[in-house]
Amino acid sequence: NKLNCNIEDIIKDNLDVENDFVKDIVFGVITYQDELDKIANEKMENWDIKRIDKTGAAILRLALYELKYTDTPEVVVINEAIELAKKYGEEKLLDCLERNEKNGVLYHRAGVNGDYDDFDDVEQLMKFILTGAR
Repeated sequence: NKLNCNIEDIIKDNLDVENDFVKDIVFGVITYQDELDKIANEKMENWDIKRIDKTGAAILRLALYELKYTDTPEVVVINEAIELAKKYGEEKLLDCLERNEKNGVLYHRAGVNGDYDDFDDVEQLMKFILTGAR
């Protein structure tokens, strides 16, 4: 996997403290992604990790890496994955979109620009989706 970014900078920008465990996990998932994907694909029936939303796939890879390459107890890894999926997964996003629609946020459709079309910045768009506020 080739990434066009500096992972160290991304970690530093998103953590308040230096954390070697987080670095190890991030670099491990990136390094072993093909192997982790193969493990996931072998366990899923009639499905492929590429068909899962990106957040869900990242959570699955993270959990598989922790189970295979760290001493973190299985129950802890599974609980972490469940909590991450609840907080950041597709279901959470769908709940936010549904709430926004009930509150009058317009979706883009033929001939109609929706409220989500007003954003050029992805972070601002995600904030709007998650909070419903500009």
